[in-house]
Amino acid sequence: MDLGRRRILITGGAGVIGTYLIRRLWKLGAILTVIDKKAKPNNLPESVTYIQSNLVVTAIEDVISALQPDVIFHLAATFERSEETSSFWGSNYQNNVRVTHRLLSAMSKQESEGRFVFASSYLVYDPNLYLHNDAKALATPIREDSQKDPRNLCGSAKFFGEKEVQFYSETHPDVQAICARIFRVYGEGSRDVISRWTRSALRNKPITLFQKENEFDYIFADDVATALMKLASSPSKEMYVNIGKGEPTSIDRVVQSLSNHFGNLQVKETPVEGRYEKSYADISRLKNITGWQPSISIDEGISKIVKHEREATMS
Repeated sequence: MDLGRRRILITGGAGVIGTYLIRRLWKLGAILTVIDKKAKPNNLPESVTYIQSNLVVTAIEDVISALQPDVIFHLAATFERSEETSSFWGSNYQNNVRVTHRLLSAMSKQESEGRFVFASSYLVYDPNLYLHNDAKALATPIREDSQKDPRNLCGSAKFFGEKEVQFYSETHPDVQAICARIFRVYGEGSRDVISRWTRSALRNKPITLFQKENEFDYIFADDVATALMKLASSPSKEMYVNIGKGEPTSIDRVVQSLSNHFGNLQVKETPVEGRYEKSYADISRLKNITGWQPSISIDEGISKIVKHEREATMS
C-alpha cells in the first residue's frame, strides 16, 4: 500500500512517536486526521486536521464514519511511569482497553477496507524471560513467539488489545491488522528517561541511576515511526512484529554518552534490590517483512535530544 494520498487517522499524534509519524506521512501527501487530548503542536502542518479531545469521550464512531480511513495508527495509551497503583485500574481500562475496542468496532463497520496498526508493547512478554539475578548475565533476545505473561496493567491491556485486534482481523476481512510490539522508545521532546536526564543536566542537577547494569533495547522514535509506516505499507499477513533497535544498551552506556555532552554531569546512584532487566528485540521478522532496520544509534539519538533540549531552553 502506498500511503501517499491515503486517508489516515492517528490517535495520540501529539506524542513523541506521533509527531515524527505525522511529519513523514505529510511529506508523502497523506490526508491526515489526528486525535489527541493535548493541544495542537505548534509545528504541525496546517493541512492536518487536528481534534483535541480525550478519546474516552470522543465520538470515535462518528469520526471514522465520516473519514472512512484507509489506515488507523492507534498510538494513544495511558500508563504510570513508576509502580502502578490500584487507582490506575479504571484509567487503564477506559483509555487502553475500551478505546481500542471502540476504534476496532467502528472500523469494522466502515464501507471500505482499512488497515489497523496497533502500537503494542514488549510488556506483553513474560518478564521471567529477561529478569536476571546476576548483574553480569547476558541480555535475552525476545522473539514474537516468546512466552507471554504481561508484566503489569498496561502490558495486560496491550495483550488484550492484541487479542481483540486479531479477533476483528479474523472475523472482518476488510480489517487488516498489525500489532507492533515496541520496545524502549526515546526521542526529542519526550518524557522518556534520556530526555529527563538531559533536562536535568542542562539545569546542572544530578541524574539518579537505579541498577546501571540494566540493559534495554532503546529505539529512537523516528525509527519507530518509519517502522510503523513500512509495516502499514507491507502486504505481509504477519500479525505480530517487534520494533526495536535489535541490540541491548546498558544504562551505564547511556550515561557515558550523555557525559560526552555534559563534562560536569552529576550522577547519583541509588542502590535497589531486585533482579536485573536485560533484554532486546529480535527484529528478524521486521527486517524480513520490510527489508529495512532501524539505523539511529544511541549516540546519534542522544545528540539529537541534547540539541533539541538546548534549543528549547533558549527559546
